[in-house]
Amino acid sequence: MKMYFTSVSDEKHLGFLLDNKCCNILISFLEKNKILKLIERHNPEINIFIDSGAFSAFTRDLKVDIDEYINFINLVHSDVKLYAALDVIPTHSNPDSVAKCSKESWDNYLYMRERVEDKHKLIPTFHYGEDYEYLKDILKYSDEHGKVEYLALGGLARRSSSERETFIETCYRIIKECERTDIKIHLFGVTDMDVCKKYGGTSTDSTSWVRAAAFGEICTEYGRLIVSDTRALHPRHISNNSPVVQQDIVDKLEQYGISMQELSTSTRARELYNLIYFYNITKDISEPNYDLCSVAKVSLW
Repeated sequence: MKMYFTSVSDEKHLGFLLDNKCCNILISFLEKNKILKLIERHNPEINIFIDSGAFSAFTRDLKVDIDEYINFINLVHSDVKLYAALDVIPTHSNPDSVAKCSKESWDNYLYMRERVEDKHKLIPTFHYGEDYEYLKDILKYSDEHGKVEYLALGGLARRSSSERETFIETCYRIIKECERTDIKIHLFGVTDMDVCKKYGGTSTDSTSWVRAAAFGEICTEYGRLIVSDTRALHPRHISNNSPVVQQDIVDKLEQYGISMQELSTSTRARELYNLIYFYNITKDISEPNYDLCSVAKVSLW
């Protein structure tokens, strides 16, 4: 599984990603200048995934101009790996609002597909809570350029593990029933590694590496542990964990070339630790595991 990292701005972080040939960066269209600066490096090992910025725009009461987005994509398309179609975020959770936004999102995808230079880099998103008929429309769609090659599953970041699993398994089952197991899958904002390991996927993305570091935390297989000196009394602080857990973290620090002192005082050191953690844990996760989803179950058609 390929992990796309957000908010990569530190040269040390970028250097680590390049050294390990995993320099996959997700950037919002709203941050056009950052995209252009990365492209100016002329480094083919930097893989850029442009997010439409729809959710960020929605939370900031902004609007993304679809034609401006298309024009920008066509300007940089040869230097980026993927770009998400502009989706429409529901303002209410009622079925009518969700259905309206689902249709508008699909219409946006079709509108963009007609106009972007490289159709195969354009990714539609199917969201948690949408009617599965829209997923079937994506899977069945084909035109003179072929089928949809890459699909994102979204709306999962703030869901519980059980909700994520139910949604992903249902989507994977429909994909298998539809005989589209050739399609690539991006899991937007899924950093629950147990879910990723169980279901697999082509790619995912993480803001956790930078968010956790800002709160004095590192991401581990034991969950998010606090390492900052300023939160030493918290029950989740590493010093309040078992000796086995503490020793395991110390061993990893030796491998990563980071000291416990750096980890406890430096946000940048915690960010680097989290980058390395996600790189190591995702690099061996498989492509989507559709074999988990037996078509012998009750059909969803």
